[in-house]
Amino acid sequence: MISVLVLVQCNYSFLSQIKNHINKMEGLEFLYEVIDNYNLILKLSAETKEELQGKVGKISHIPNTTNVLSLIVLQ
Repeated sequence: MISVLVLVQCNYSFLSQIKNHINKMEGLEFLYEVIDNYNLILKLSAETKEELQGKVGKISHIPNTTNVLSLIVLQ
């Protein structure tokens, strides 16, 4: 299993809708709302790096998401 931490910057007015999209994703381990340059931090897991990249790509295409930073977890 491979994991990735994802930081999401978005239009705050749409935060609850963006969280709803992310909460439906398979492999979601946690989702936290944070206060800083980014609005959300989450952890996803998948069997392959390609599958993780696809999930992060889906997050970056959620409407009103302005920036996504992904960090693959090394174990």
